[in-house]
Amino acid sequence: MAPIDIPHPHGVGLLDNFFLARLPKSKRGVAKIIQAQRRLFTVDEYYKMAEAGIFTEDDRVELLEGEIVQMPPIGSPHGGTVKQLIRLFTSRLGDRAIVSAQDPVRLADNSEPQPDIAVLRPRPDFYRASHPMPEEVLLLVEVGDSTIAYDRQVKVLLYARAGIPEVWLVDLTAQRVEVYQGPSAQGYAEARLVGRDSMLMPSAFPDVTVRVDEVLG
Repeated sequence: MAPIDIPHPHGVGLLDNFFLARLPKSKRGVAKIIQAQRRLFTVDEYYKMAEAGIFTEDDRVELLEGEIVQMPPIGSPHGGTVKQLIRLFTSRLGDRAIVSAQDPVRLADNSEPQPDIAVLRPRPDFYRASHPMPEEVLLLVEVGDSTIAYDRQVKVLLYARAGIPEVWLVDLTAQRVEVYQGPSAQGYAEARLVGRDSMLMPSAFPDVTVRVDEVLG
């Protein structure tokens, strides 16, 4: 398992940092002015917009740092990997955890992403009363191909700031898994690559092992 060096953008606006870095320098000043004039939303306002019919449950959107972000379509390799992860986690964890797929996790008052997989602490109501909060999350998994840089530089850092103890980023293009542990406001203290011929062990369940080639298929 090789350690990896992940860039940690500074400042509050992770989305801003990510997209500004991809603009020519000549256009960044104008982009910053536009960003300063944007309207940001809370989770409560986000749900009121849904209740008003501005978007529906069928719309693939999530709220990140106050911004409503359109999620890309799910290709068959992505979808198949998520289904395989559901099977692996439910068969090996049983009643020790609740496994959800592409459901909301409320990270903060202005962020409610929908990770591909969330392994949650058991709760009698199965989270009917409210979506899970960071302290109820044991592990999050994101599956990426064309979106891998965005997942790594934006979503993983949001999870670190929220205190999510462990994140797996499944890189379908490179055929490997990135494992992140030790969250802080600056990012994860530990980030390592796990190759196809290696094993994954969730820190919350050290007796459970998952082969990377089982995940990748």
